[in-house]
Amino acid sequence: MSKAASGIATGRWIYSSAAVAPAGKCAARQFLARRDETELRLFALLYGYGLDVGLAAWTLDLDAALAHWRLRAALSDDGGAAGGPGPEALERGVAALLSQDGGPSDDARRIAAELPAEARGRLQAALDGTRVAAASERARPGLGVGSLVIVVLAIAGFLFYGVLRDLNPLRHGKTLMRLGDFVNARLAFEELGGLPEARAWSAIAWLAEGNYARALEALQAPGAASHLAMFRPMDEPLETIEVDPSSLVMLPRGLISTPFPILVYRAGAAGEIVLLGRPFEGAAENYRPLRLKVPDTSAGPDAVIALSWPADLGPLAAGDYTWTVPGSERHPATFTLLPDEQRHEIERRVADKLSDEVPYQAGTFLRAHYFLRNRLYMQAGQAFAYLARRFPDEAYPREMVAQVAAALGVDPSAFLR
Repeated sequence: MSKAASGIATGRWIYSSAAVAPAGKCAARQFLARRDETELRLFALLYGYGLDVGLAAWTLDLDAALAHWRLRAALSDDGGAAGGPGPEALERGVAALLSQDGGPSDDARRIAAELPAEARGRLQAALDGTRVAAASERARPGLGVGSLVIVVLAIAGFLFYGVLRDLNPLRHGKTLMRLGDFVNARLAFEELGGLPEARAWSAIAWLAEGNYARALEALQAPGAASHLAMFRPMDEPLETIEVDPSSLVMLPRGLISTPFPILVYRAGAAGEIVLLGRPFEGAAENYRPLRLKVPDTSAGPDAVIALSWPADLGPLAAGDYTWTVPGSERHPATFTLLPDEQRHEIERRVADKLSDEVPYQAGTFLRAHYFLRNRLYMQAGQAFAYLARRFPDEAYPREMVAQVAAALGVDPSAFLR
């Protein structure tokens, strides 16, 4: 990278505190060795390159609120553990390890060098202070500033005239989308040529039809991907979650943002489902255990049982959970429910981008990839499973369910039941 941050501003600390002695390099290295690829990259960008959390998340194409939560949770869990140096000291030790002489250390540079090409482009843009989309589109020669002004004014005039006559192709295409006429909607969007929003809507029309070969091709077109931002398809390998292969527990696992999860497990003897939870920030007391009596399902027709969250229990509280099912008491599974403010931020971002104009099937696809980018694998799998049932002749949704299931360490039947 051509530039490096001159240092970390104290206002960018995840854990603010008065002067705290940093944890030793050994503790910082051990901490980083336990981080997954996404968290390692976030720490390198934040403390090595001096980006704030928002810019670091933008560079990695992540939700900023989730990125902040993951950093804070990692520091809290390791730093606040028994014998730990404390999150403030650990954070400052990591910062000292990843920066040197006002710039990134060799460790931070190595992590940055292994970023995908698009992320490296966004990092350079962030360091240059431009924060451009860093897309792969090629510049087209031949238009100067004056020509561009004329073209922009001409397009604006055309669109304004079209609105007056109700002939604006973008508006007309969206109207046809609401009517389910996806073929003519695409024709309307194509009238606008390379306009990023129009290209994105052409892809949305293919998604609404369930034609994933054409949709994925359209989503790769210059402009469409940049317009959809964090909702565009994720084509990077999923990070796997360590699980106990002997566990009969299937879902939820990993990170979730729904306080009313469906409990999915393998059929077995009668008994109790037990959920043990603890709040974040190292609170002294755990939550009271939640116990659900379930009947014997071993002789039933279904090998996989899906139990809706009981209404009388109310919503789950945010925190880390361990849960077991009858016959698998010594082989639990774990999941983490995001804090309320993070869940509400996710809902707001999705609602802001995926308006009611986006057909449900297309919105489900885009939400699924948004969940993937933010490691909400269970919810992504549920969305892809819906699409697999809605479009049974399409291979893509089933393939994505298989990828999500593998990352969570469960059989695809946990979703395709």
